[in-house]
Parts: sequence; structure tokens; C-alpha cells
Amino acid sequence: MSVVIAKNMTTSDIMLEGLGIAIPGSSVINLTDSFEWHKIASSDYLKVKIESEEVVINDGISDLNKEDGLNHVTYETKYKDEIVVDKN
Repeated sequence: MSVVIAKNMTTSDIMLEGLGIAIPGSSVINLTDSFEWHKIASSDYLKVKIESEEVVINDGISDLNKEDGLNHVTYETKYKDEIVVDKN
């Protein structure tokens, strides 16, 4: 599972509705310590705060820009086409 660290870029507390947790002003919280991936990825309020640049996402290595942060907390489904050849 990816690491999801949320950094509050404001001086006010940000309540992440749906997750039921607040990120205190100007502080950092590791969301993966408290929540399973599907819960983080389903948080629309977190995505709104990333979009507004009130929250910056860190992947455990570095801070991500807005686009990469949104991608980091979004479900991504990949489909692989397979060709099956019947040799009969």
C-alpha cells in the first residue's frame, strides 16, 4: 500500500469529513496509519482540499504537486487485454 501523508497548508484545522479526522493547522498526518486504502481513496472531501491546495500529499518520499497528489489518492483500475488462442 502506498503511503499517504496529508499536510495542512493552512493555519486552521481541516476536518476531513467521511474520514472523521481533523488535520490541525500547519501540521502533518499520516493517513495510512489510521485508514485502509479504500477509505482514503473514497474521500471526496480530501480530494477537494487537495484541489484547492489547502492539503498537499506526500508519498513518504516527497511532496507531490496537486495533480500527482490527486492521482496518488485516487483509485486506478487497469485492464489488461489478453488474447487467448484455442489450439484445438
